[in-house]
Amino acid sequence: MLVYSSNEGDLVLDPFMGSGQTAFVAKDLKRNYIGSEIVEEYCRFANKRVDSGQYLIPNIIIPDIDIPKEELTWLKK
Repeated sequence: MLVYSSNEGDLVLDPFMGSGQTAFVAKDLKRNYIGSEIVEEYCRFANKRVDSGQYLIPNIIIPDIDIPKEELTWLKK
């Protein structure tokens, strides 16, 4: 969707950032992005995911990201 609705250098706003998928794709497509997230763990996760350059999230946890599973309370059932 970002490919068709924005151009390189545009600003993409994601008010519900979650795991950072939109930010990741925006960065990959050379768009600027800004996102907000109310859950601190999601925000930390998204920032590290975008910085890591890893698109897929195997088994929910990205091994290269150093947030201990115990801190990711949103994964607990």
